[in-house]
Amino acid sequence: MKTKPVSPTGASTESLENVTRSVARDGTSYVVTLDRTFTNTPESVWAACATPTGLARWFEPLEGELAQGGRYRLTASGTSGTIEHCEPSSELRVTWEYEGDVSRVSLRLEHIATGGTHLTLHHTVPDNEHWAQYGPAATGIGWDGAFLALALALADGAAHGATHNGTQVGSEAQVGSEAQVGSEEGTQAGTPARTEGVRDVHAIMSAFNDSEEGNQFIESAAERWCLAHLSAGADPDDAHDSAARTASFYLGDE
Repeated sequence: MKTKPVSPTGASTESLENVTRSVARDGTSYVVTLDRTFTNTPESVWAACATPTGLARWFEPLEGELAQGGRYRLTASGTSGTIEHCEPSSELRVTWEYEGDVSRVSLRLEHIATGGTHLTLHHTVPDNEHWAQYGPAATGIGWDGAFLALALALADGAAHGATHNGTQVGSEAQVGSEAQVGSEEGTQAGTPARTEGVRDVHAIMSAFNDSEEGNQFIESAAERWCLAHLSAGADPDDAHDSAARTASFYLGDE
């Protein structure tokens, strides 16, 4: 899929067209999948997704023992887990533990012949009451927003700071040393280094989320996840009701 550029002044619902969504049953779980192609190299995308500095620019501050078998923690939400598998610039699999719920997230990066990187994210969640009520949109809309923020960061070359200043997941070094995760100027762990000409992705996304455009983004994402759910064989009434319920939750209507 050809990726459309993200507006430097904010996001639009057109950015949703850059993502392919699917839902699949896996035993007693469901797998929610997003695919997107970026023009950046796998190394740059990995640096943005798997270093404390890279993640802090567009997602959350990260800490922990960032190597296979180690434990990580996203400090803003409190989400934590175990790094189950790690191949730098290729594949990452982690448990996703939040308030007693455990699911699994995997990232796969593939270099494409025409240049750039194909990123696939799988989030495997249990078939439970939450799924019955909200369906795939509950997970998918959040990742749609994350993919949008990642696109903004990569468009700025935000991974440049992560590549030089961050400790990569899978490296021998571990979080906890300022020399490992801070910049040469003494940037604290999990704090994005200030780079001239680089936008504040968190500020952009915050303003976007509070805007009418942001509301339209959520509504459109919910519709697209409804279609993905239907393609997976869901009951039409259940698919539409769960997507509408999720959109209302994200919009603050519930």
